[in-house]
This record gives sequence, structure tokens and C-alpha cells, in this order.
Amino acid sequence: MVVVREDAGDDWLAVCLPLEALSRIETRVRAFPFGDDGGAESLIWRRPCDDWLAQIGRAVYRGVGFELGAIGFEVSGIVDAESVADGVPDNRGYGVLQPTAEARGRLRPAKNRKLAFDVIEGRYPARQHGLV
Repeated sequence: MVVVREDAGDDWLAVCLPLEALSRIETRVRAFPFGDDGGAESLIWRRPCDDWLAQIGRAVYRGVGFELGAIGFEVSGIVDAESVADGVPDNRGYGVLQPTAEARGRLRPAKNRKLAFDVIEGRYPARQHGLV
């Protein structure tokens, strides 16, 4: 777990899973994210991992609130709350947790082989969005 506080910026919480450790319990990881192992078939084993990370994200949200949760391989810096304010792209390699009243903390899973895995960006209290 890594916490970053930017000067005049956002606070970030990154929950990282080393791929070597993950590969010990999920044999389909193989050479992910490279070659065929980073392809669309990886979504099959990645989805349960993303769901688990989304549960962690929801628990964090209940405690401190955030604008966006992004789940995927090295997603830090790829997506932020501002970039999905007008909608989450259909073609994305990362899952999204949005704590808006409309999204209600639902995970929008990764859709393609573009990769992304580890960030929760935070600024606003959970109660502001009526989710707690």
C-alpha cells in the first residue's frame, strides 16, 4: 500500500498486488501483461481480482471518500476523475469505481486488453454523495 499527497493536488492510495505473488494462486497470470497473456483472455482471471479490489475501494470510500477509484495494471496517471467526468470510455483497460449518486459505487469493469491496476484518488467525503 502506498499513500501519496500531492502539493496542491490530490491524495492517492495505491493498493498493489505483485504479479509474482498473484501468479502463485492464479496460474493464468503467466507473462501478463506482455504478449498473448496480456490479451482479452486475461479479463477472465482479472475480473475476480478487480471485484476484490473494488470491495476494498468501497470500504475506503465509506471511511474517507474519494472522487474516483481506478482498478487495473499500473493505472496510476492513466485516468483521473476529471477525465471521466463526462462518462467512462467504453474501450478501456481499467475498471472504474465512481462514487456519484448515479453510479452508486458500482464497478465498471475493464473492457479490453489495454492495461491498467492500483489506484484510488481521494478528495471528498462520502456523505457528500449520499452513499453512506
